[in-house]
Amino acid sequence: MNDIVQEITGSTFINPTCTRWSSEFYAVQRVLTIGLEKVKECQKALKQDQMTDAEMQFLNAYAKIMKPTVLAMNLL
Repeated sequence: MNDIVQEITGSTFINPTCTRWSSEFYAVQRVLTIGLEKVKECQKALKQDQMTDAEMQFLNAYAKIMKPTVLAMNLL
Protein backbone atom coordinates (compact mmCIF):
# COMPACT_ATOMS: atom_id res chain seq x y z
CA MET A 1 0.00 0.00 0.00
CA ASN A 2 2.73 2.50 0.93
CA ASP A 3 4.54 1.61 -2.28
CA ILE A 4 1.52 2.65 -4.36
CA VAL A 5 1.15 5.93 -2.48
CA GLN A 6 4.90 6.62 -2.72
CA GLU A 7 4.82 6.00 -6.46
CA ILE A 8 1.86 8.34 -7.03
CA THR A 9 2.71 11.17 -4.61
CA GLY A 10 6.43 10.95 -3.99
CA SER A 11 5.74 10.67 -0.26
CA THR A 12 3.53 8.71 2.11
CA PHE A 13 0.57 9.55 4.28
CA ILE A 14 1.17 10.03 7.99
CA ASN A 15 -0.58 7.64 10.35
CA PRO A 16 -1.71 9.58 13.47
CA THR A 17 -0.89 8.07 16.84
CA CYS A 18 -2.52 8.48 20.23
CA THR A 19 0.79 9.33 21.94
CA ARG A 20 1.26 12.64 20.09
CA TRP A 21 -1.81 14.83 20.13
CA SER A 22 -0.56 16.89 17.17
CA SER A 23 -0.07 13.86 14.91
CA GLU A 24 -3.60 14.28 13.53
CA PHE A 25 -2.77 17.84 12.52
CA TYR A 26 0.39 16.72 10.74
CA ALA A 27 -1.51 13.90 9.02
CA VAL A 28 -4.07 16.41 7.74
CA GLN A 29 -1.28 18.75 6.65
CA ARG A 30 0.26 15.94 4.59
CA VAL A 31 -3.07 15.25 2.86
CA LEU A 32 -3.42 18.95 2.06
CA THR A 33 0.15 19.10 0.77
CA ILE A 34 -0.41 16.10 -1.48
CA GLY A 35 -3.58 17.67 -2.88
CA LEU A 36 -7.03 16.37 -3.71
CA GLU A 37 -6.24 15.04 -7.18
CA LYS A 38 -3.30 12.92 -6.00
CA VAL A 39 -5.29 11.71 -2.97
CA LYS A 40 -8.11 10.64 -5.28
CA GLU A 41 -5.60 8.88 -7.52
CA CYS A 42 -4.25 6.97 -4.51
CA GLN A 43 -7.73 6.06 -3.35
CA LYS A 44 -8.66 4.83 -6.82
CA ALA A 45 -5.51 2.68 -6.99
CA LEU A 46 -6.30 1.25 -3.53
CA LYS A 47 -10.00 0.74 -4.41
CA GLN A 48 -11.23 3.11 -1.71
CA ASP A 49 -14.06 5.64 -1.73
CA GLN A 50 -12.80 8.94 -3.08
CA MET A 51 -12.55 12.10 -1.01
CA THR A 52 -14.97 14.86 -1.94
CA ASP A 53 -14.29 18.55 -2.39
CA ALA A 54 -16.33 19.22 0.77
CA GLU A 55 -14.15 16.84 2.79
CA MET A 56 -11.01 18.58 1.53
CA GLN A 57 -12.52 21.96 2.45
CA PHE A 58 -13.22 20.62 5.94
CA LEU A 59 -9.58 19.50 6.28
CA ASN A 60 -8.44 22.95 5.14
CA ALA A 61 -10.60 24.60 7.78
CA TYR A 62 -9.37 22.17 10.47
CA ALA A 63 -5.73 22.91 9.60
CA LYS A 64 -6.32 26.65 9.57
CA ILE A 65 -7.98 26.58 12.99
CA MET A 66 -5.51 24.18 14.63
CA LYS A 67 -2.27 25.67 13.29
CA PRO A 68 -1.89 28.39 15.99
CA THR A 69 -2.55 25.84 18.74
CA VAL A 70 0.00 23.39 17.32
CA LEU A 71 2.62 26.13 16.97
CA ALA A 72 2.00 27.35 20.53
CA MET A 73 2.18 23.85 21.99
CA ASN A 74 5.43 23.18 20.14
CA LEU A 75 6.95 26.29 21.70
CA LEU A 76 5.94 25.14 25.17
